[in-house]
Amino acid sequence: MKSSSRFETKVIRVLIADDHPVVREGLVTILKSENDIKVVAEATDDEFAVAAELTILARHGATTCSS
Repeated sequence: MKSSSRFETKVIRVLIADDHPVVREGLVTILKSENDIKVVAEATDDEFAVAAELTILARHGATTCSS
């Protein structure tokens, strides 16, 4: 999603979680080319992903709901 400089764009913060380093690196490389997406963390397993998500949410004063 490339954006025009005329409009203010909100940045989408993304956490990449995958146990394969090549997959994570590929996704990060692809997403870096987008102006409105920022990879804020990478995780190798689900426990680390949840911990990273909670840390990121706490920094930004956000909350999450899980089922």
